[in-house]
Amino acid sequence: MTKPKQTTTPLFPDFHLATLRRKPRSAQQILKQEQKKRAIKTFDHLQYLLKDFLPKDPFDNVSGRSRLFTKQNTFYTFLHQCWSEDGSCQEALSRLREQADAQGMKKLPSASTSAYVQARHRLDIEELRDVFYHGAGTIEADGGTLHDERPWVVVDGTGLSMPDTKENQDVWPQSSNQKAGLGFPNAKVVASLSLHTGAVLDAEFGNQHDHEIILFRRLSDSFQKGDIVIGDRGFDSWHDSVELLHKGVDTVFRRHARRSLFKTSEAEKILGKGDLLIASKRPVQAPPHIKKQDWKKLPEELKLRQITFRKKGQPVHCNVDNFV
Repeated sequence: MTKPKQTTTPLFPDFHLATLRRKPRSAQQILKQEQKKRAIKTFDHLQYLLKDFLPKDPFDNVSGRSRLFTKQNTFYTFLHQCWSEDGSCQEALSRLREQADAQGMKKLPSASTSAYVQARHRLDIEELRDVFYHGAGTIEADGGTLHDERPWVVVDGTGLSMPDTKENQDVWPQSSNQKAGLGFPNAKVVASLSLHTGAVLDAEFGNQHDHEIILFRRLSDSFQKGDIVIGDRGFDSWHDSVELLHKGVDTVFRRHARRSLFKTSEAEKILGKGDLLIASKRPVQAPPHIKKQDWKKLPEELKLRQITFRKKGQPVHCNVDNFV
């Protein structure tokens, strides 16, 4: 009796085992592929994708004559430029020329970027801010919160290298460590982001002389009652925690390196391992931006929760207000 032939691929003969063993794509690979997909889409398609996140009439396009570079066309061209891997004005203009050609325009825009750059200057900063806030608000409204709890807002700062122009050097001077004329202007940014949706909710810009805590204070009006603000030790300020608490905003910050930790014997209550309820006294010295009489009106102490945990063998200390 002849033994029947058996497939060497058990159960699923049409599956390629090498494919099954392929390493999953990283988040960076997925993002890069999505960027390539957006690059081949028309601006009309981009407008369709974002229609639920942008105002219906975001720009005032009143003009004495019809022009290709309306504020709306310029905005989407600029948005594509920011998203593209190339990031150049020439590449963005090429995409606009391709779309104009596909739509059968008799006269294509010039290949020179001059008209496009001038059109970008006509974009009003306040209109762009309205578009930004409208989009962030829509994302938050659609996304809800984590497990129907209170909103968690992350604050963090970064730096940007600006184009090397005289105007930028005056506003964002280069670092003193760089030789004059050889460095680029440096801008600082502090932004607040939704922990749930990842949306940038607000941002403030400054130069190298502006500490992150200064830019953070400019964001305070954007925080709403019930928010929980999370930040690193650069934002750990007794005064700012008090001010936000008065607005109904709680904070979770890493303990500043210059501030000593409370010992267990100094705690008002031990809530658990590495978890202490403490009373942080008002500092004797008022910050430079606060008058002494106003400083004395603040409460003498602030109830905090000092949490300590270990990450890869290194202790991490956090201050949490009003979380008892």
